[in-house]
Amino acid sequence: MKSSTLLALAALPLLVAQPALSQPDFFLPPPDGGPLEELNLTSDQQSQIQQIIKSSHDRSKPLLQQLRQMGQDTRKQIDGVLTAEQREQLKQRRAERFDQAQ
Repeated sequence: MKSSTLLALAALPLLVAQPALSQPDFFLPPPDGGPLEELNLTSDQQSQIQQIIKSSHDRSKPLLQQLRQMGQDTRKQIDGVLTAEQREQLKQRRAERFDQAQ
C-alpha cells in the first residue's frame, strides 16, 4: 500500500472526529431530554441524573482537551511530512469536511 494512502487512512479519524469533539456540548444530553424524557422520572431522579451527567461532563473535559491536543500534534507532524502543495490540498479537504459537518 502506498505511503500516501496509509497516511490518509491514519489521518482520517482525526479529521472526521475533530468537528464533533470541538463542540462544547458534545457529551451533554439532547435538548429535548432524549430517551430519559419518556420515563416519567420523579424530580429526585431528574436531579440525581442531572448531577451524574454534570459530574461525567466535568471529568471528561480534561480528556477532551487531551484528545484535541493529540489531534493538533498529529496534524502538525503530518503537515511536517507533506509538501506545500499537499498541505494546501489537505487544508482544502479539511475545510470541505468542516462545511459538510455544519
